[in-house]
Parts: sequence; C-alpha cells; structure tokens
Amino acid sequence: MAHHHVLPVVLTLVLPLFVACGSDSNLQDRGQCDGILNTVEQTVDDGFDLDGDGYFDAESLACQETYELAQLDCDDDNVDVNPGVVEEMCNEIDDDCDGSTVDAPDVDGDGFTPCEGDCDDTQATVGPDQDEVTCDGLDNDCDSATFDGEDMDDDGYTSCEDCDDDNADVNPSTAEVVCNGWDDDCNAETPDGDDFDNDGIVHCFDCDDADPLRYPGATEICEDGIDQNCDLIDPDCPPPTWDGIWDTNAVSYSCAQGSVLIDFASVSVIDTNPNISFTFIGGTQPGTLSGTLGAGDTFTASYSIAGLCTENYSLNGSFTSGTTFTGTFVAQFVDTSGTGFGCLDCSDQSFPLSGSR
Repeated sequence: MAHHHVLPVVLTLVLPLFVACGSDSNLQDRGQCDGILNTVEQTVDDGFDLDGDGYFDAESLACQETYELAQLDCDDDNVDVNPGVVEEMCNEIDDDCDGSTVDAPDVDGDGFTPCEGDCDDTQATVGPDQDEVTCDGLDNDCDSATFDGEDMDDDGYTSCEDCDDDNADVNPSTAEVVCNGWDDDCNAETPDGDDFDNDGIVHCFDCDDADPLRYPGATEICEDGIDQNCDLIDPDCPPPTWDGIWDTNAVSYSCAQGSVLIDFASVSVIDTNPNISFTFIGGTQPGTLSGTLGAGDTFTASYSIAGLCTENYSLNGSFTSGTTFTGTFVAQFVDTSGTGFGCLDCSDQSFPLSGSR
C-alpha cells in the first residue's frame, strides 16, 4: 500500500519544474518567424516584434522570407519606428523604414533644407542666404525681424498695403470719407463723392458736375466766356502767330524785256510781332517785303529796289482769321534816269491779294 502512494507525489513535483524551465527560455530561440501562432507565442511571431508595434524584425532572414517589406521593422527596439510611421524631418532617424524618404529634403533646390533654417522649402526665393524682398509677401531671408514692408504711420498696415503710409487715417480698414480728397480706404472703387456728369471728377471738386466738359484739368479755351478748368479764369488768348506758307491767288506781271518778273501763287510769312515779313515765292521780284503788324491784325510791308528805274513794292492788308488774310499788292516804277525811258514799258500795278493756310 505504501508503494502506491509514492508515485503520484513524485509526478506532481516533477511536472511543475519542467513547465517553469520552459517559461524562462528565449522565445526567439524557440519560436520561428513563420506567420503561424505556435505554443510559445502569445501572438503570431511576437518574439520578433520586441517593441510591440505590429511590425517584425527586418534583420531576421526568416521574417524577410515570411513578410512583405511593408511589414518589416528596421528598428525593432523603437515603437516609433516602422513602415506605418510618417517620416519626421530633421531627427536623423529613418522613422518610416524607407531609405528613399529623405530626412532633410531640399524641395525647392535652393541649397538649404528645413533642418538648416529654410522656412519655406517650396520657394527657391526663400532661404537663410536670401535678401529680403519688400512687399512680395514672403519672409525671403527666414528672419522674422526683417520686415517685408515698413509701417511708417504705425496704423498696422505696411507700405505694401497702405496707399498713404504717411497718414495713419488712410489704410484699408478706414471707412471712406466723402469729399475730403483722400482715398481713405485705399480702394479706388470706393468713390470720394458722386460724379454726375461722368467726367472723372466727383462733385466735391467739379465746378459744374452737370457739364462733362468742365472740370479741374480740362483744356481751357481762351476768351470763350467759359471756365473749362474750374480755375475761375477765362484767360486772354495769346497773340496769334502768322508764321507759315500761305497760298495766294496767282499774280503774274512781266516788263522791261523780262528783267522785271513777278510770278507768285504763295508767300512765306515770318511773324516776329510787331515785325512781319512776306517772301513771295516765284519770279525774280518782289523778293521779301518787311513791315509791321498794327491794330486789329492789320499789316503793312514794303521793299524798294533802287536803279535807273526804282521799283517800289508794298503789301497792305489784314489777317481776317487764323487761316486767312486779304490785302493789296502794289508795284510802282519810278524813272530816276531823267530820260523818261528808264523804266521802259513797266507801269504801276495793283493786285488784290488773298491768302490762306
């Protein structure tokens, strides 16, 4: 009977000892990275996922044969490193286990990475070695202390947005004030007043906002009784100048066997008020007649050629408009030889003359 009681006691002591030894064993030594749950694993291949992030040891040849690359952990001691993690720039760690994902990219190719202070790696004109460009909306030199624009009037808007940075009452947040002559809100579409005649000048500054031909800056017409440019003055017209080539009615006369030849249909006028000259174009006479301008745009001019027969030429008349004149051209021949034959067949002539230009 004593014999039958000893055996169960021995078995009871030995079995727990065997199990205890098994729990102390290395799971990787006893398990296999085979994608199958075996007796020594709590979860499939947990001996090859030491950081418990669900990815398996990329250094194990068995895991390489069992799992796709996207399931392999390049650092199985760091739960924050595996193919499911988004690469964090500038930490010098291959967070996503993908060597093609750059830890320090230079997307804009300007020679600086975000790790080196490039505050906008999508803009090649932005980087630590760039000069600040005013009013382009970018921090070109990656230095917040360097302003993109100055705010001279301290109204909260830089010269880039402020249409008058010397006036704190003018900026994009100010309400437009009618008829003060300022673009208070820096918006040209907001009128400073009404423009009833659509001449571009609001009623505040237009001396006649019902007449589109009268406004500040309009071309003034002299002596027409209208103040076109709103300066309260209808100026006197300047004296006209009669310079230029004028067409005339044809005048033709020849005598003294052709030595006197008057043949013209145009005249060149030179006006040096009060002096004026008429040079007749054509023939050999009368040449240039010189004279003066008188009241009411009248003129008188003459020229003499001395000799045995003195030739006296004159033109008297008036300018009847800016483009017309009328007058009388006279040729007189005086025999100074005392023979009565000095002027041969030349006789005094008078021609009505009209000109236009």
